[in-house]
Parts: sequence; structure tokens; C-alpha cells
Amino acid sequence: MKHFAGLDWGSTGHAVCVIDEQGAVVAQLDVQHTAEGLQRLVTQLARIALPQELPVAIERPNGLVVDILVEAGHPVVPIHPNALKACRPRYRAAGGKSDPGDAYILADGNERKGNERTSILSPRKERFNPPPPH
Repeated sequence: MKHFAGLDWGSTGHAVCVIDEQGAVVAQLDVQHTAEGLQRLVTQLARIALPQELPVAIERPNGLVVDILVEAGHPVVPIHPNALKACRPRYRAAGGKSDPGDAYILADGNERKGNERTSILSPRKERFNPPPPH
């Protein structure tokens, strides 16, 4: 069974939601923005699926969280914050922001549009693996 994750980034913590291909919630996590918290995230995601088989949608195209996810082997799919904001009314009547709700919207959008999106490479990974000299 395929799984898809959404991560709502926060300055001190992150809400994560993993769904299956039917849209059922498989896991919801609150992860602190610490080394221990991010390691817990990678460990929890690995219990659900192989990293290369569990894409993670996130509103940011770079940063420590993106670097860690990519280094763990997850395809990371950046979603523009305005696209997420535009989707909120489809999921909630009030359309207001909720970190766990946004994580679900990101995961669901990742599942629905995953084949149309391109994952990104980590800038940190590129620094560690520079191209060979000519």
C-alpha cells in the first residue's frame, strides 16, 4: 500500500500527517525542531514505509528539515504556501489555519498530485557530493 506524508513546518515544532492511498490517516505526529525530534520523525516514518516510497510534502523548498528528509531518502515535494491556503476551504468550513489540518491537506495533495510534482534535492547533500572536476 502506498503512503503519503505532509509536514506543516513551524519554527519550534512540526505537525506531520501520513495517509494511505485511500486518504485514511495512518499516523499523526508532533515533532520538535530539535536533533532528537527530527531523528524521531525519520524513525517514525521508516516504521510506515521505506523512505524512497514515502514522499513528504512541505511548504518549504529548503532548510534543515528538508535536508534531513532528503538525506534519509524521502522524496520531498515543495508546495507553495499560497496553494495550501487556497485549499483550506475545501477541507474545513471556516478555512482557518490548523497545523495538524494543514499537514493532512499537504499529505492529501501529495497523494492526489504526487505524480505531477517533482521532488527536490537538498542543498546540503549537494555540498557533500560536489560534481567531479572536468
